[in-house]
Amino acid sequence: MTGRVRAVALGWVGACAIAAACAAPAVRADTGAELPRDRIAVVIGNSDYQTAPDLPNAILDADSMADMLHAFGFRVFSGHDLDRRGFEDLLREVMLNTPDGADLVFYFAGHGIQIGARNYLLPVDVAFNDVHDLPLYSVTLDRVIDALSARGAVHVAIIDACRENPFPGLMVAANIDATLFETRDGFEPFRTPLNSLVAFATAPGETARDGAAGENSPYTAAILNVVQADPAESVTTLLGRVREEVYNATGGTQIPWESSTLVAPFAFSAGEFVIPAVATAEGTGDTGTARSVPVEATVTLPFDRFVRLDGALADAAGG
Repeated sequence: MTGRVRAVALGWVGACAIAAACAAPAVRADTGAELPRDRIAVVIGNSDYQTAPDLPNAILDADSMADMLHAFGFRVFSGHDLDRRGFEDLLREVMLNTPDGADLVFYFAGHGIQIGARNYLLPVDVAFNDVHDLPLYSVTLDRVIDALSARGAVHVAIIDACRENPFPGLMVAANIDATLFETRDGFEPFRTPLNSLVAFATAPGETARDGAAGENSPYTAAILNVVQADPAESVTTLLGRVREEVYNATGGTQIPWESSTLVAPFAFSAGEFVIPAVATAEGTGDTGTARSVPVEATVTLPFDRFVRLDGALADAAGG
């Protein structure tokens, strides 16, 4: 089982061509001002684990986040109950469909643990039957962060995964050598790439609450409340409010924590883009109306190392 994935994919050639075309910031023809960047979100909720305790609220948390991000204009790639193959497939699909310079948000609700000096997100098929099974049944958080940050101008990761260690006392090999490490609760602090922020549901080495049945976890509930109340505020300011809300909601037992190298501003709402005024034949400055273009278009082009899409897409759009 690979889990359920909701996304719209482009082929390899199309994805590469679009990514190359979007490498430079898009600008308005009339003023030269930079247009809002593409906004991509990856949302994963793992609840139905095969060998670890289930997390009943993880999918609810993921769906709530996906709905909010979609409402703010993000193109959302989401997956439920992903095994390791499904996890890798979803990330690969996102990479093929993400133009350079995009704003990226990654959200994960599920089990996560630290082993040695690394943090691991656990797919639903995680099973440590042998000390060397770790690379086969887990995804390292730093690998996810590095991969997505390489394509994005700004990357924000939200990890609601610091539940109680489902494999307490287990010793596994994290590398190809024979050194064994104990699985531990929570997450280990680590350095993030430039212009990245990683937000954890709780402090390093601590555990986070899953919440009452049928409700969002305290951390995700606070994010939803705070962000939707003021979506144009900077993410760093909002996460401070989230920390206060979670602290109060849990009686001081859970304190969210972040690691940030952001030097560029990021807000969940990018604001509205107003079509510039267009001069009519009578010389008035009426507000222009965007030409209607198809939501989906099919174009036929010869296979080659480089494929130009501009002319074919313009024809498909009727102009």
